[in-house]
Amino acid sequence: MEKLKKKKENIEREKIRMAKKFISFEKKNTTLAKLLCRPEIKYLSLLDLYPSDVTDYGKETNEQIEMELKYFGYMERQKKEIEKLKNLEKIIIPTTFSYEKVIGLRNEAKEKLISHRPFNLASALRIDGVSIADISILMVALQKKQSAMQS
Repeated sequence: MEKLKKKKENIEREKIRMAKKFISFEKKNTTLAKLLCRPEIKYLSLLDLYPSDVTDYGKETNEQIEMELKYFGYMERQKKEIEKLKNLEKIIIPTTFSYEKVIGLRNEAKEKLISHRPFNLASALRIDGVSIADISILMVALQKKQSAMQS
């Protein structure tokens, strides 16, 4: 357990350090972290190019640092998508909701939604043939219906 904890600490510390460490590459100043985000650059390349600025933690840890820095943007987007999905879980679709009356909803999506009758927007999004654009339109329609009911 201690070994795993130490490895995680090394990874986090090195990611932070690399994000702050500026170097010159192809006549431009950049951070080691940004340089590592380039598809053609590997952690091993940085060890060769900047041996005094990059620490060798061993193959497994080096690869983990590389992966986490290279895919940080993607992981952040995925986290945001997960948060959106959590919100979609909270938006309930009434069992009496009329998909036929929703303007802008694609015919394929209407058919799928009518046949599946999803409980909430998150389950509606999981239906093959229902796009995120359909969910956005559906969300607006549900909000309009809710506003009309409250008035």
